[in-house]
Amino acid sequence: MRQGDVSIAAVLVALLALVVLEVLAFLTPSVPPESTAVVSPQFKIRLSEGSPSKTPGRAPASATPLTDEAAPRVLASLPKPTGAPLSKVVAPPSIPPPAGRVLAAFPAPEPPRPVTVRKEVLRIVRHAPEGATQSASQVSVTFSHPMVTVASHDDLAADGVPVRLQPAPPGAWRWMGTRTLQFTAQKPFPKAAEYNVEVPAGTTSVNGVKLSRAVRWKFRTPALHMECPLAGDERVGRRPEIVLRFNQEVDRAAIFSRLKATAAGESLALEMVPNQDKMVVRPVSRLPGNCRVRVVLPAGAESAEGPRRTTAPQGFWFKTYDVLRVTEHSGPVEPDESWSINFNNPLKQEPFRAEQVRVSPPISEMEVSVSDDTLFVEGDVRPSVKYSVTLAPEITDIFGQQLGRAITFPVKVSAR
Repeated sequence: MRQGDVSIAAVLVALLALVVLEVLAFLTPSVPPESTAVVSPQFKIRLSEGSPSKTPGRAPASATPLTDEAAPRVLASLPKPTGAPLSKVVAPPSIPPPAGRVLAAFPAPEPPRPVTVRKEVLRIVRHAPEGATQSASQVSVTFSHPMVTVASHDDLAADGVPVRLQPAPPGAWRWMGTRTLQFTAQKPFPKAAEYNVEVPAGTTSVNGVKLSRAVRWKFRTPALHMECPLAGDERVGRRPEIVLRFNQEVDRAAIFSRLKATAAGESLALEMVPNQDKMVVRPVSRLPGNCRVRVVLPAGAESAEGPRRTTAPQGFWFKTYDVLRVTEHSGPVEPDESWSINFNNPLKQEPFRAEQVRVSPPISEMEVSVSDDTLFVEGDVRPSVKYSVTLAPEITDIFGQQLGRAITFPVKVSAR
């Protein structure tokens, strides 16, 4: 090897080393001077600022170029290589370049997902009303597909509708858009009736989708129900007018013919009282005091609106007022507490007078007042005194009954 070749090889080695260092510097995060960067678990590189070396380098070894005659002898002294001859090592064939210019998105788009195709069918999305309802004035049906083309309301109303309503009160069908059909009655649906609604099988939308089977449902309005304001009252007159209220129109004569009444367990005869606005009945004869009366409308009563009859008896009770009496009065009271005296019937405020209540020993600044069925006594009451209260026989209730006799009772006032 000639001296010039050796110099060129040294320069190439130096350039290669510089390239390697540059690559390592690019791949390795920057670190401050005199720090150590780990390139790999097995190999470390220390980087520092370059400076001229103060130690003289070693002199290159002396070398003598080989002559053309010596080179074969040196090569022959080297050990022979093992393995397959280099001439038999064949590299895999390269992929031929594409012909022309190929345009493709990178990265490649995802393949389309499989789409499940369902067979379209016409469905009833919602409908109303259904079952028991307190009142109804409309029926609505909404389909899953458009049933009519967009047109004026008058044009849509003129077309036939795919819904059957039985029985159908006076009213009109109308499309609310292209999928919802609505029936509006001229007045609320008659009560005591059951209504059947059907959308027939084969009903077809505008795009040809059909209803596979008929859809049916029912709704019903309330049956007849009777109420009375006197129900549960225990202070009713001896010949009261009994007002009967119903939740719908009735045939008063038909209802009266079915009414049953008893007084103290015995049959009670009733009569109709003429009244244009409401149904009123009353006993034919005057009732005794403290008498329990029961009025019953048996099952099977008819409404004047619909065919449904009542399925159970309906009724109420009340009691006539009793003779006037004291039911309760104050016991031991505080000095600053008012006294109360309770009666079984409401008291008549006129002509009540404070003189009808006497207290002994007298109470200064005494005041007596009436509220419904209660008398109140207030005044300058002394502690630890037992008073005596006397009620006059002339005290009268709202039914005109007097107490009839004087009643006296004690009231004890506690100490302060």
